[in-house]
Amino acid sequence: MKPNPFLRPAPWLLFAIVFSILASGAELGIAGMLGYIVDIPQDAVLSILLLGALLLLSMGASFAQKMFYNRYAANVQSQLRMKCAEAVMHGTAAVTCGKQFGDVLARVNEDVHAIYSFFEETVSGFIQGMISLILGFVFLARMDARLALLVVSGSVLLLFVTLLFNIPIKKAHRRWRESQSEMSVVAQDILEGQLDIKAMGLEAGVLRKFEKSVRTWETAFFRRNKIRAWNRATSMLFAVLVFLVVPGYGALRILDGAFTVGMVLACIQSARMISSPLQGIEYQLSSFASVKVNMHRVFDILKTERERAGGIAFAFSANGPIVRFSDVHFRYGQQEVLSDMSFSVNRGELVAIVGASGSGKSTVLQLILGLYPAQGQISVGGHDVQAWDLAALRAHTALVQQSDFLFPGSIRENLCCGQPHSEEEIGDAVRRAGLTEWLHAQPGGLDAQVGEQGALLSGGLKQRVSLARALLREPELLLLDEPTAALDAQTEEAILRDLIRIKERSTCILVAHRLAAITEADRILLIEEGRIAEQGTHEELLARKGAYWKLFHAQAEEGSDE
Repeated sequence: MKPNPFLRPAPWLLFAIVFSILASGAELGIAGMLGYIVDIPQDAVLSILLLGALLLLSMGASFAQKMFYNRYAANVQSQLRMKCAEAVMHGTAAVTCGKQFGDVLARVNEDVHAIYSFFEETVSGFIQGMISLILGFVFLARMDARLALLVVSGSVLLLFVTLLFNIPIKKAHRRWRESQSEMSVVAQDILEGQLDIKAMGLEAGVLRKFEKSVRTWETAFFRRNKIRAWNRATSMLFAVLVFLVVPGYGALRILDGAFTVGMVLACIQSARMISSPLQGIEYQLSSFASVKVNMHRVFDILKTERERAGGIAFAFSANGPIVRFSDVHFRYGQQEVLSDMSFSVNRGELVAIVGASGSGKSTVLQLILGLYPAQGQISVGGHDVQAWDLAALRAHTALVQQSDFLFPGSIRENLCCGQPHSEEEIGDAVRRAGLTEWLHAQPGGLDAQVGEQGALLSGGLKQRVSLARALLREPELLLLDEPTAALDAQTEEAILRDLIRIKERSTCILVAHRLAAITEADRILLIEEGRIAEQGTHEELLARKGAYWKLFHAQAEEGSDE
């Protein structure tokens, strides 16, 4: 059973409660001591010394309980963020790829921090308040039971009024958080799409869209705060009325001779210990209503469907095809992508997969990695994908995509990704990816910085770094998803020449768009409508004068027109 993020740091909460009791007890002792000093001034010196000791105890206990509440809340915050990261990392591709990054970031950062603030401020205030309220009530009841009942009756009325505002506060807070996420998504789109926005002159339209999201957020924020302000004002009024009952009742009891002035002062202080928490109950209940929305949004991430666990860490079989698809069918929702897909790839081959956009080329690679379940049989390394331990399967493979992600940092950090590799291993991967000459010309060499998402590198260099990173894993199966689609023909040709050499140590499956770039492949698979329409070498497919021949000549004519 996985540890609960709220229970794991519970010892800190227990320590905080202990010190809260000490702080409230010291405060009650101060109330009694003040009354004693007023009624019996001849013992003032000893009483003042005791009063000073109680003040020091109250101060020390208050500091300690605040620190322990803070430690508990910070630990909860860390646990939730780690669990959100785990949920996203281990979630199924179908779920995680469908999420908006700006919304996920808003939940992990802002909603989790709101939960931290709730535990650090609201929960600590509530526990401290309830302890003060109970001790104050016990003290007041021992002084005068009727006065205690009057204060409690007013407190129940105050609580009822506060609860009436709870539902509208919760609704208003949910709308505010939703508008905040929508604003974050628009802001992220602006930051990530700056070049395209400027190039197409979309600044005015994008700013209008952002302004609309800001106005929506502002309206929701104002409405939430307006309801909370009404709640606070009403609660404050009732709390003051409850508090004023005490001196009035105490004055009557002094006239009766039942109370002394010191007793009235002690009663006022104990009533303050009751009324102060009640004044804060509005904020605490509205915060609770608000944090329920935050928790719901965070737990939506934690409930993300996970990739299947278990399986066997096989070794790749030396016999038979390294990849085999047999009657494979796959759908994205209601859309059929692959239908009756069957083919095999032998060890040491460079197999290219081509076809029109949306024909299912990239899906084939994703199914090989076990990112999605499919009908039919898919075997990798001689074993059914469904029987593999997914982490072990992916340790035997490497994927290079058209727009591979580079981390901010150095070339070395992007190649190693935190894994230990020798200089010889790094040098070999760099050489095979065709990066050696460029690195020698850089002042920093492997320590040269790539910038945010590789912004300091050209498109060709980013692809070579991505390729070197994949080769450093020494994969038995290298998957390349249109890695050269965005590059010029000369750079594409150079990278693909390197792939011919790479296949000596890794079987390669290459998804390509430009057919002229894959003429040296050992075999070419043409996909049409989710099926293998044709397969063979470049020369064999041209000789058939079928779909591949038409597609090849159509691309050749487009190239000559350009």
